[in-house]
Amino acid sequence: MKTNGIRSRDPEDGRRSNDRMKPLRLITVMCLVAVILSLICGVKESRATETGMQKLIYNNQSAFSRANDEMGGKGNSEGVWLNRFLQKLDSKGTNVTTDDWERALHGLVRIGKHKDVPLGNTGFIQDAVTVEVLAAALKHESRPVREIAVRSLTWETRQSDLERYSKEIKSGLGADLKSDDVLLLARLPLGADEKRALLSRPRLSAEVRARLGDSASEQEIIRSFEAESDYQSKRKLARQLAYIGTDNCTRALVTALQSPVASYGRYEDRSIRIDILLSLGKIFPSQDIFTNYAIFLSENSDAIFDRKYGLVKYISDIDTWVRKHFDKPAWGKVPVWFVRFHNVPITR
Repeated sequence: MKTNGIRSRDPEDGRRSNDRMKPLRLITVMCLVAVILSLICGVKESRATETGMQKLIYNNQSAFSRANDEMGGKGNSEGVWLNRFLQKLDSKGTNVTTDDWERALHGLVRIGKHKDVPLGNTGFIQDAVTVEVLAAALKHESRPVREIAVRSLTWETRQSDLERYSKEIKSGLGADLKSDDVLLLARLPLGADEKRALLSRPRLSAEVRARLGDSASEQEIIRSFEAESDYQSKRKLARQLAYIGTDNCTRALVTALQSPVASYGRYEDRSIRIDILLSLGKIFPSQDIFTNYAIFLSENSDAIFDRKYGLVKYISDIDTWVRKHFDKPAWGKVPVWFVRFHNVPITR
């Protein structure tokens, strides 16, 4: 039937069209539900992992505040800020920004390294709670917060504490590893399969390979260190040897205490000896001549250290230790120095 040249619509056609659209609508609804659920789960996971860190800090507010005060926290701006942060922190982390978490972690690590030791900084976190906080921080949604945790766990945490919290650290690192994450992971106890998987990663650094037992990579770094005459490059290689931490690396560092390599600046001269002492401290965390005393010397000068502890005695103590453990003298025939200031401007 035609009306004014326009075909009338058959109701049956509409029903057939609706029937064809039903599966598409159902798929669309299911996709939307899946997306919403994934977002909800993601938010819950983020909140849960962040809560692990903030709950640990919240539950230990008094201990952290007390340690901060013992370090003179009431007399410097960072210490005052940390106390205020701890006082206002609630169990849910209300109104705490990412910048706050970053600053708080820096503060907790700082006071954690200064507990009950002569001359302050040990270079290593001394309490297990701070290590546990850092392990939990690996799951924080902010990459800068995670980077602080990775760096402190890799370079400022004793091996025994890394082993104690290895399960939590591995869980926090996850599968999507950055280069700094790999440095930390290689310091943890790893099974044979885990080592093989790590060694199979493309562009794996030589120090990680050496840390995992690759003797060729170890010897390559040692040879580079021994031949290097540039201060900054030799300093970097010394740090790599400390990270690897084998007997061969330790012996190379001890031998280099007689190296003449140094940096000469307008106001400060630095001998590679001070960097070697700091590197030995990473291998021997219980030897205070390589940890808190070496750190104090590095942050000051020979003259200041001499008034505080006695430079001649310190040089003798190191020589005694080296002779005992390596059966040779620590120093050569040239005068021993570490950090010297000169031409320092006087400000009024």
